[in-house]
Amino acid sequence: MKDSAAGIIDNKLHTPLRSDSPEMTAKFMQGGYNQSGYGVPAGASIDGSFAIGDEGDQGYYVTGGKEIFLSTVQSMKDFFRSRSSILNKPLKYVIKPGIGGQHTPFQGIADAFCYLDSKSGRISGEYELGKDYEASISSILKELKIGWDQIAVIPSSKSGSTDETMIIFTDIFYAILKNVAAKEKINGKLFADTVLYTMRQVNFTDGKERVSKDLFKGFDLGLIQKNMQMAGSKITREQVKKIFSVVLGNMFFETTDRPEHSRLSAFIRSTMSEGDGPRICT
Repeated sequence: MKDSAAGIIDNKLHTPLRSDSPEMTAKFMQGGYNQSGYGVPAGASIDGSFAIGDEGDQGYYVTGGKEIFLSTVQSMKDFFRSRSSILNKPLKYVIKPGIGGQHTPFQGIADAFCYLDSKSGRISGEYELGKDYEASISSILKELKIGWDQIAVIPSSKSGSTDETMIIFTDIFYAILKNVAAKEKINGKLFADTVLYTMRQVNFTDGKERVSKDLFKGFDLGLIQKNMQMAGSKITREQVKKIFSVVLGNMFFETTDRPEHSRLSAFIRSTMSEGDGPRICT
């Protein structure tokens, strides 16, 4: 088996990526369309989900993996307790955007929880493109008799730049911005439209998107206020901050800690200093 074709492939999949060449090491993270890398960093094994012991440094089954997993669980427990205390009400609807493949087992667990208890809260994995998320979320909120400020969003993306995850996150982010702003007596649609316009304004210069490490440079809440005022709204900076402190404060990001590779990381770090920022788990 070891010297067979299957054995050779198995060995390559489970051997941690190593290189004495900085150029080759840099290429390991490349793995997109027409790129020659593997999509994982040096030190990881390609088949990281099934790595055990010292087969790399990623996955729950590698050395230290259990401790990292338990640390993440504790971070989530602290997050939910903290937000409930700040909002003076519990977060009862958890939405986890991602992509289909990694979401299948999570959705099974979420459905089991819903079957056991559908009244005290809801957990939903969202990975459908083109779905009317505002209508879908509204129906659950009505069923649970809770408000838009009781939604926790947990975007999950190992790379932080998966297009499907980003699109779904944007749709959900827009819907929550719109409805939380409306609760504050602000034109919700105008506010959500202005936030996305402002993001595009700082991320696209001369018709080209900034490189990942430079995304969201120049983005701040004052710029949103300025754009809202130019559109005819008398919104104050404190009102903008209050809306963002609820919407982003209720988010727990599971993503990479490498902003040079991650659009999500760049977005998170552009807003971290404003109010009670989102939590990040890398």
